[in-house]
Formats: sequence, structure tokens, C-alpha cells
Amino acid sequence: MRMLLSLTALALALTLPAQAQQQSKFKRCLQPDEVVAEQLLHHGVFLRESGRRCNDMKPGTEKLWNDFEQKFMDKLKKQVDKHAKLFKREFKDDALKVITYFDGRLVTYHRHYPLSTVYCENVSRMLNDVTKSGWKAFDKQAKIVQNEIWTDYKACQ
Repeated sequence: MRMLLSLTALALALTLPAQAQQQSKFKRCLQPDEVVAEQLLHHGVFLRESGRRCNDMKPGTEKLWNDFEQKFMDKLKKQVDKHAKLFKREFKDDALKVITYFDGRLVTYHRHYPLSTVYCENVSRMLNDVTKSGWKAFDKQAKIVQNEIWTDYKACQ
């Protein structure tokens, strides 16, 4: 029986995604402003990487992102700074290593996501929306599109 439980625990540990295992290492929970910052950061990475990659299928998407990034550079930097502060707080001993892992995983995912016409059309639509409507549209999109941060982080209740 003990052998079966050990094998079951091992199988479960191997099947849990790395981010779910990492979540348990967060000592504290994220405050509401930190959750928003993470959503915005994730959404920015998604739009940046997708905009670049979709540019061949949907010309102009890279420029749309670059224009948005240029216009809202200060607000984007503020989110990046909150992100760094969060990781320094949570992982004092190895913050750089952990943030590099989290950020690298995120960028790698979006750089290798399979492209399709529908995907690039949606990216183009989102980029057009944030270019025309500004930060409010970006914030609204981030809350919907990047809500999977709940699998990476523990939010305060």
C-alpha cells in the first residue's frame, strides 16, 4: 500500500505543471495592485511577441505594438518595476533566478505558440483596439486574456 501511495505521489508531482509547484513557494499572497501588474505584464509580453510574429501574416501588427509601447512606456515600466519588487520580496535569496525562469517561460511560450490566420486576426484586433483606445483598453484586455495568472500566483482573499 505504501509503495502504491509513493508511486501515486510521484506520478502526481510529475504531472503538476512547474508553475503550480512554484506557486506553493510564494510566502505571501499578491495584493490586488500586484495581481493587476502581473496581468498587465503578461498581456504586454503576449501582445509584443504575438505582434512581432504575426507581422508576416498580418502586416502592421509589429508597428502597432511598437507604437503602443512607445506611447505608454512609463506605464509599462511601472508594471515591470512592481513585478521585480514582488519577486525580490518573495524570493530574497534567488530572485533573479526565479524571475528569469518565470519571464523566460512566458516569453518562450508566446514565441513558439502556433500561428494561424485566426490567431493573428485576433492579435491584430487587440492591437488596433489598444492603439485607438489606449491604456484603458489594454487594462480591460489584460483582465480577460491574462486571467491565467491565478495558476502561477496566490492572490489575497
